[in-house]
Amino acid sequence: MSQGFIEFPNIDPVLFSIGPLSVRWYGLMYLVGFAFALWLANRRADKPGSVGHVSKSLICCLLVFLVW
Repeated sequence: MSQGFIEFPNIDPVLFSIGPLSVRWYGLMYLVGFAFALWLANRRADKPGSVGHVSKSLICCLLVFLVW
């Protein structure tokens, strides 16, 4: 009896390289996620009664501490 297992795809984790610097797929996803969070925070901050400057500062601080 044959067992039909799904093969794991062999995907290169490096998106592109420029000299010694390599950009990986998960780094791109972090960038997309933070860009979306910043866009959403700005959109929600424009509504009346919101504290917009706090959310923008929080996202910028989170980005700095993630890289650090």
